[in-house]
Amino acid sequence: MSLRLSTRASSRVRATHVRPVAASVARRTTRIAAAGIALTLVLSACLSDQELQGHDLVSAARRDHGVGALSVHPELQLKAHEWARYLASTGKLEHSELTAGIAAPWIALGETVSSSGSATGAFDAQMRSDGHRRKLLDPKFTHVGVGIAEARGQTYFVVVLMQL
Repeated sequence: MSLRLSTRASSRVRATHVRPVAASVARRTTRIAAAGIALTLVLSACLSDQELQGHDLVSAARRDHGVGALSVHPELQLKAHEWARYLASTGKLEHSELTAGIAAPWIALGETVSSSGSATGAFDAQMRSDGHRRKLLDPKFTHVGVGIAEARGQTYFVVVLMQL
């Protein structure tokens, strides 16, 4: 008899705890989704004309090579934008700490950086490099952020890629 009472008590406890947790997860997921949408809208309004051009260049290259389109991801866009600004401010060409600032549950991350006298020139340089081209055209990547900044006659072009 005590076994039956214990089983029923255990069932009641589980049922009591599952509902609040599930509701809490649902509310949290809704808030995160809303924040993501809001951040996407803010970032899309803040993209420079050059960064929009950069997204077009990356998309066209992938399309021309039969590779799937990439979705703009707010974290990647912010990271690429800020890193391009950093490179322009220092005049150096180097990679970022790739995982820094990325909270999304990524499977793979990639980054390409280049500089030239123009955004198109910097992107063309990436496409002429086997390693950069391979990364830009890798079909495993599903999301992207493109950052472009200018300083001292140089244009810095940063692409951050992610597989979710």
